[in-house]
This record gives sequence, structure tokens and C-alpha cells, in this order.
Amino acid sequence: MNVFMEIVIVTFFLVSFVPVIVLHRYRHYKRYRLLRGLINVVFVYSIVTIASYFSSNLTIVYYASLLIYPLVFAVVYLAFETIFHFLGYAMWRGVRLSALVYFCVNLTMALTNPLHRWYIELTPSEVTDRADVFFASYGPFFFLHTAIGYAVVLLSVGLLLWHFKRPRETHYGYVPFFSVLAIVVIGFGLNIWHVFYTRVYFSPTYIIFVLFAFFLYWLVFTRDFRFRLLSGSRDVLINAMREMYIIADKDGNVIEYSNALTEKYSVPKQALQKLDSFLDALRSHAVLYKTFDHIKDDPYQDKAYLYTIIKNFSIPNFKQTGTLVLMYDETRLMQLVDRLNYYIRYDDMSGIFNRNFFEKNRASYEKEHPKAGIIISDLNGLKLHNDYFGHAAGDRLIKRYVAILKRFESENILAFRMGGDEFMLLCKACDEKTLKKMKRDILTAAESTDLDEHISVSIGCALRREHETLEETMRRADDELYEMKSLISPTYRNTFKAWIKNRKS
Repeated sequence: MNVFMEIVIVTFFLVSFVPVIVLHRYRHYKRYRLLRGLINVVFVYSIVTIASYFSSNLTIVYYASLLIYPLVFAVVYLAFETIFHFLGYAMWRGVRLSALVYFCVNLTMALTNPLHRWYIELTPSEVTDRADVFFASYGPFFFLHTAIGYAVVLLSVGLLLWHFKRPRETHYGYVPFFSVLAIVVIGFGLNIWHVFYTRVYFSPTYIIFVLFAFFLYWLVFTRDFRFRLLSGSRDVLINAMREMYIIADKDGNVIEYSNALTEKYSVPKQALQKLDSFLDALRSHAVLYKTFDHIKDDPYQDKAYLYTIIKNFSIPNFKQTGTLVLMYDETRLMQLVDRLNYYIRYDDMSGIFNRNFFEKNRASYEKEHPKAGIIISDLNGLKLHNDYFGHAAGDRLIKRYVAILKRFESENILAFRMGGDEFMLLCKACDEKTLKKMKRDILTAAESTDLDEHISVSIGCALRREHETLEETMRRADDELYEMKSLISPTYRNTFKAWIKNRKS
């Protein structure tokens, strides 16, 4: 088997797995029991197909290939009953019991084939190669199995044809009949070609079954759910909706709502009568939003966040219109978004603005603050603190220094951690005298005769000149900082090392 065929098999195996995962969430709801059974059987069919084509054990290949036959019948029958149920009919118990009995017979015949060879004229001991199994001659029971399978398929097509003639008698008239018919006819033709004309390693029936099951999943689950949602079905609304809903008539009178709305939020009884008053009452406990763009620039509120969809609907058969409000609790998501926005703007350890926030707003600072003052500072000896006392001590040193900078924060003065132990104060409107005083005040606050409390810092400041860019102002402040650092840092390093030596002795 070539690589292309292996890729095809694995791809369709994954396709068959998707509905299994989705419908598992609704395993408690009887409405989708048949569909879930069909999807699960198709997935088992996929597993058996994988085993028959990829296993190196010829006995496994032999029995996996035989197990495909009862699984094919199970898929065909369950597809028939799923369509039958979807069109609004109840399956007769006798038919269901007969199908179960035949499946058990089919399974028994497949597993005991070496005793009678009625499925394929081959036993495990005669298998020398995978091809022996795939191209073995068929026994009489295989043709009975095929005939019954074709009969069930034709019955399904006949049922759809009969239904298609009278679509207005039921609200299921929108069934895409020709899509279903096309899949059935193509699958029917490919199966006949594969069984009676050209035998190949890979059965096209498997692909058709996976596609057909996936189509039924999409049709019955997705579209049926959508219809029932818009037509006001209580059981699907409650069982299939992820969160909460309100249904109101054309005059805005509330017809029905999720109990969760009154359980989670204190909505007064008088507000439950009208849709507008209901929504107003909810807004006092929650933020209702239609798109993220509507709230992305708003400050985070300590409330529930409900993503809200409001749709008008109509039920033609009953000549009714109304409004459906769907609400999904996205509070956790909004908390994560708020936290992410915090990290985008603020330095997590120090709590002041980070460099990213400065760079994001640099253009506006450049344009709006021609008389800005810049103070850039850098801690001396932070590496020594980290080396001798550990990084936790270095972090405490940074936090102590940031506490000093925060004393200067105001609407006019912003503090930034530019990276590592480098900080900046941006004074939006300033003069030289104020700038110099701020520098002296920072140095005074950091000064202490006790090296446990002392914070050694180098500072540079610059006032923006006419026609000067903010970058140029920052560069001048940097130059002053490094000039101060070249004088202070070596002395502090020696003093710190001597202090450490005295502490050890």
C-alpha cells in the first residue's frame, strides 16, 4: 500500500473522530442517541480498518477484515434509523429487534469464518500475505450480507424520496435531499464496482461511510439544533445551549428564560416580564456585550461578562415572530484578557509601566509633550546583590527603589521600568529646576548610612529642547547617567565587597 493511501486512511480516521468528540458532550440527551450510536460505530469501523491495513500480524488483519462486514451492516442500519427518526417517525420495535438479531448472526459468522468459510473462502492458517485476505474469494453468506445491506440502503433512499414529495407537511422539509441522495448513489456504485468488478487493497466504501456519517452529523445535529433553537423548542434550548437564553414575543413580553439567569443574578420579579427591563436588570450585575470591539478599550469591571446575541426569529407554520437572546458567560475569558492587558502595559514585579507601553505610546508623547523632562536611573551593584544574597534579594532591592519612584507618579509624571535595573520618569511638562530637584529627592530617598538600607543609584536627567526628538532627550539623560555611574559604581562595588567581608568575619 502506497504512502498516499496511508495518508487517505489516516485522514478519514481523524474525520470520523471529530463527531465522536463533539457528541460526547451531549451523551446524556436522548435526542442524539441514534446519531451518537452511528458516529461511534463508524469510528469503530475506522479503528478496525486501521488495524486491517496497518497491522503486521496477519491473524489480526484476517479477523479485522472480517469484522468490517457486521460493522458495515451496523452503519447502514443506524444511518437508516437516524434518517427515519430525523424525519419525525418512530422505528418499529420488530424492525429494531430483527436488525439486532441479524447483526449478532453477522458478527458470529465473521468470527467463526475459519469453521465454515461462508464469508471468505480462507482460514488464518492459509494467509501468507495481506493480499490473500483482501483478494480472497467470497463465500455465500457474503452475498446475503451484501444483498441485505443494499436493501436497507434502497429503503433509506425510498424513504427520502417519499418524504421529498411532501416537504410541507413537516418542518423538516429543508432536508438537502439531493446531497444525501448523491452520497448514497455514489457510495452504492463504488461498492458494486469494488465488490464485483475491481478488487483493490482499499475499499472506497469506507470513505463513503465516513463522509455519509459526518454529513448526517452535520445535518441532524448542527442544522436540527439551529432550527429548534429558532423555533423555541424548550428541550433543545436547555440541553444543547452552552449557557443562557431569553425568548420574547413580538411585543417584548418574556415567554421563557434560563433558570440560571435568576439563580446567578438578582433579577427582581417585576423585571422578568419585559425583555428591556430584564436586560436592564442584568446590566447591574453583568456587562452585556455583542462584540469584543465594543468593550476592548473599557476598563475591566468586577462583574460577570456575558457575550450576548440578539436575533429576531419567525416560525412560519405558526405565523409567530419574536426575539431570541443568547448569553454566554465569558467572565473567565475576560479576566484572562484583562490580565494579559495588564502584562502588556505594566511590569509584573514592580507594578509600574513597562518599556512596551512606553514604545507603544512614544509617538503620542513625542507629539503632545514638547517640554517633557526625562529622568533615567540605573541601580549600582544589583549583580552583587544577586550573587551574594540571591535573586530574591535583588528583586527586593528593585521593589524598594520603585517604591521611591512611585512617590513622584502623578497625572503629569509617569514611571517606567525600561528593563532590568533601568528606570525612567517622564515628566510631561517640566522645567530645569523641577527636574534637578526630582533628581536630588530621589538620591536623598535612596541614601542611607546602613548598607542594608542604602540603594546606590546613578541618575541622568534632561529637559527636551526645541526641535529635539524624545530619543535625543533620552540620549542626553543617558549620557549624564553613565557619567555619574562611572564615578559612583566602582566605589560602591568596593564598599559593598568590604561590607560583605566584614559581615562574614
